[in-house]
Amino acid sequence: MAQAESFTGRVVRTIALVGLAIACWRLVDALLLLFSAILLAVALRGLAAALHRASGLAVNLCLGVVVLALVGLVGGTAWLFGSQIALQYDQIVARAPIAISAMSDAARAHPLGRYLVAGLEGPNASASGAIAAALTSVITATLGGLAYAVLVFFGGLYLAAEPERYRSGLLRLVPPDRRAGVSRFLDDCGTILRRWLLGQLVIMVTIGVLSGIGLRLLGIDAAVALGLTGGLLCFVPYVGAILAAVPAVLMAFTQSPFAAFTVALLFAGVHFVEGNFVTPMVEDRAVSLPPVISVFATLVFTLLFGPFAVMIAAPATIAAIRAIETFYLGDGEAG
Repeated sequence: MAQAESFTGRVVRTIALVGLAIACWRLVDALLLLFSAILLAVALRGLAAALHRASGLAVNLCLGVVVLALVGLVGGTAWLFGSQIALQYDQIVARAPIAISAMSDAARAHPLGRYLVAGLEGPNASASGAIAAALTSVITATLGGLAYAVLVFFGGLYLAAEPERYRSGLLRLVPPDRRAGVSRFLDDCGTILRRWLLGQLVIMVTIGVLSGIGLRLLGIDAAVALGLTGGLLCFVPYVGAILAAVPAVLMAFTQSPFAAFTVALLFAGVHFVEGNFVTPMVEDRAVSLPPVISVFATLVFTLLFGPFAVMIAAPATIAAIRAIETFYLGDGEAG
């Protein structure tokens, strides 16, 4: 009888785990949004805690100040520079097909270029159409991500306002003998993600400022918008740096092929400075994610969960690595 009950229990647990896995897969979009909200909450709570230590004010009051300051910063930037940035983005969108056609025509002048263009064209499409379709997909994915921004913002705000409430609720789902280990894991994840966010902020600002100044000095149109795009895309380690150079090179190509070449050199130089000077200095206080793991994690997340997942691939991978270290390798003595 005992063996039968034990076998039945294992079957029930297996079915429950399979059902949970299927449910998580079906709800993957909601889980990605939840993780994004957690990431935002970590950032907001970290800023509020820093202000609390500096001022002595209540943490939630500091949180309100931080949120108002961030909203004011974004709103003020949009009010001062919004029309200029919007106009520059319109220029980028309008000139992208021209640049793609010009690059296609230039490529056809060489045998290898003709081969590559023929591969892009296929039997019924043009190279410019194929590339434009790819760019349209990226833009559509970006707009889709912005549509979830309000949900993530308020979710992150609620989590940052009452982290202990949600933390204690989560720990209630864990067996009592493992709660101490899970609690340490949550603390470690919060610290690691906070450091990673700080490091990414420094890198994004560096890339955005250097790119914008360099493009302006080279006389490239829409330098502010392109610099802003470069900084924002660098939130995605390594892959974002490549994506950031694409619109800048396309815009420069509408002026001349030599301008496009100089812009490519500019981005190579900016990322050389970032990779050899800024990032090593930042990683002394932040979190280092090996390049190979970062690139393949981004690829895997994108293939499994769609374009939106590329934004959180790096922090999710960092959290997963810490979970493996804690619960599998036993570094955190989770049991």
